[in-house]
Amino acid sequence: MKMRKIIYLIVFILILYFLGIILSDTKANNGYLKNGLTKNYLEKVWASENNNEKIFFICNYYKNLESKYSSISYSTLMSINPDKFDIFNFHKMMSNKSEIRDYSIGNSKIVIDNYGEGLLVIDLLNNSSYRIVTEDPYSGFPAISPNEKQVAFTGLSSDFIAGRLDSDNLDLYIVNIDGSNLKLLAQTKNENGIKGDEIYPKWSHDGLKLAFISYFEDYTKPRTERLKNYYFALYLVNPFTNELKEIYKAKLIFAPIEWSYDSNKIAISAKDNEQDDYEIYVIDIAKNNVTKLTDNNVDDFVWDWGSNDKLIFTSKDDLWVMDSNGDNKKQITKSNGNIEYRNAKWAPDFSKIVAQGYYKQQRKSEIFLIDLTNQNKISKLIGSDNPFISYSHPTWIRFNK
Repeated sequence: MKMRKIIYLIVFILILYFLGIILSDTKANNGYLKNGLTKNYLEKVWASENNNEKIFFICNYYKNLESKYSSISYSTLMSINPDKFDIFNFHKMMSNKSEIRDYSIGNSKIVIDNYGEGLLVIDLLNNSSYRIVTEDPYSGFPAISPNEKQVAFTGLSSDFIAGRLDSDNLDLYIVNIDGSNLKLLAQTKNENGIKGDEIYPKWSHDGLKLAFISYFEDYTKPRTERLKNYYFALYLVNPFTNELKEIYKAKLIFAPIEWSYDSNKIAISAKDNEQDDYEIYVIDIAKNNVTKLTDNNVDDFVWDWGSNDKLIFTSKDDLWVMDSNGDNKKQITKSNGNIEYRNAKWAPDFSKIVAQGYYKQQRKSEIFLIDLTNQNKISKLIGSDNPFISYSHPTWIRFNK
């Protein structure tokens, strides 16, 4: 009897321990967590005394520390007020075992890439959620249109899903936000007849164009030959006419794709050879020319193109900003090699930057704020002492009523 009580006590302590981990990981500074949607989520945002802004981010829970990128137990989407530090967790709208690869936010709707479960739409205005494109559970990389009426995404062909086709290439599709009128938008093929895999679509701000990356590899060839000859290409497609145009080609192109606010130019990170460094290029669509903005011996990755016509980018782990023509480059952070800043986004008033900070030794990420009006002061917005928790992909949104 005494031994049984000891066993029960140990089990009870373990339950409290793991419950404590889960609860402790939902706190940031002096903030608090709310689960699921409240009836007045957007109303509370609009009625905020300070602003009508939220920072969204992904929280990943890992099964083990040795292979984090392949061991996500589940993910959840969260939002946080950058001033009051109140956290909102959307996990009740999603499966507890789902993995979030990406998400796209409009003014009142969020589309989430729930890997293996299709696309999840969260309607903040009507306090509801629903799934679309369930016939392809591996559809992903959603991009919500500026008017929130359509979603572009990549997915497997219906013929492959039905077993009528052996090819499992990813194609670009478009669907209404309610899941109706699903259509094939783009299916690339190079001069040798090799089909491309379409990934990372991005709408222009005027909603008239979509840019996306296509990956070409001849899977019929031996592996050594395949790896020697693969390449990436950047395409434009008209979502109304399906008119398709290749505008850039490189050995490697790194997402994201960033549009200028006049919808006439695109910034990307790319390199022509595997041995090269990633550099930042701007493609002028109207003039059909390419300008190289960086040229050094380190990797440069562009993250955001603000309406202030300035780019945020990472160069050798640190954040920099520059004009869209490459002038006035200015270093913002100094990490000394301990942390790599990624996925950086402008605040709506351009006074701050939110970024994912990746700790190289610990192999985990936290979310940071950089105050450009206060000597580039860096503060941690959200983090965790739990090595199995990591935060990523922040996006700063100003909601308009």
